[in-house]
Amino acid sequence: MTKQTKKSIKVLCLGKLPQAQLDLLRSATNPAFDLEIIDRSGPLPSDQLARALASKDAVLTEPQDRINAETLALAPNLRFVGQRAVGFDNLDIQHFNDSTPHKILATNTPGVLDNATADLAFALLIAVARRVVEADTYVKTGQWSGFENDLLLGTEISSKTIGIIGLGRIGLAMARRAHGFGMRIIYMRSSSGRGNDDFAADQKDLMLKDELGAERVKLDRLLQESDFISLHCPYTPKTDKLLSTREFDLIKSSCILVNTARGRVIDEKAMVEALAAGKIHGLGLDVMEREPEVPQAFIDAPNVVLAPHIGSATHETRNAMAALAVRGMMEAFAGIMPQNAINAEIWAEWISQQEKLH
Repeated sequence: MTKQTKKSIKVLCLGKLPQAQLDLLRSATNPAFDLEIIDRSGPLPSDQLARALASKDAVLTEPQDRINAETLALAPNLRFVGQRAVGFDNLDIQHFNDSTPHKILATNTPGVLDNATADLAFALLIAVARRVVEADTYVKTGQWSGFENDLLLGTEISSKTIGIIGLGRIGLAMARRAHGFGMRIIYMRSSSGRGNDDFAADQKDLMLKDELGAERVKLDRLLQESDFISLHCPYTPKTDKLLSTREFDLIKSSCILVNTARGRVIDEKAMVEALAAGKIHGLGLDVMEREPEVPQAFIDAPNVVLAPHIGSATHETRNAMAALAVRGMMEAFAGIMPQNAINAEIWAEWISQQEKLH
């Protein structure tokens, strides 16, 4: 778009934005942005979200914001969705691509949250293995009376096997942390999502073998051999309940499972049953199947460490995510295809439509 934009782009931001990004949007002139912010601690009810989007050209979302056909039916002007997360299972991308009278371009924030999320995953792993939360409670409630030889014995990490499900950017960051702790690394990565297909090692597998001594395996073998399992795969229809009753029957009873991916990758009912039956040693969970609902069994269990979906929650990372989302939106409406576009295949048609609208 080379000509001067005639009207402001109306933007809804769901959740807070850092001051630097607020200043950037409010000072922009070509195009200009008319920004409304709705701060909330949870997802807006669908009818309230639809009303808020009714006159908007763009929206900056977070994982709890579901933008689907039902929502879009009441938001006829929406043309851009900037997701402040790497996962985008809350966005109906297929509907965005098929939308009429105009397509909807979407972006996400890959790359900037890898280290923060891997840090939390490894923190959960250590917390469960060394019973850190139990120990904290033990001291703070006045139970500690002195040294005991068998007090709060935990599990060592060094030399143990970690199975990583999903070896994208975050999974790789997790693997590098595990390597630093002297762990044996096996992993599953699969375009099918189920993980038991035959595969031939590719260049990435060879790189991981050379750098980390990591071995790619099928899902069943990973479940059977791992002392620790960490999930880093995206949620898709193919990974829905990737781990369920059958898979928990394969896992070692001494295994610790960590999930910082998406709650729906695990069948939560099957996980509760496995925990109650002693089929798994402990859990470190940052995500739930129906957030913010948490099964009471997890709350009551001393061998479960919980976090409220804070994988990317560092000052540095959340600022970087906001900056990437805002930059992508500004680039798109200035006629530059964002490098973080999820559905870049519609760009030519999308930009042509913007020319007609302005």
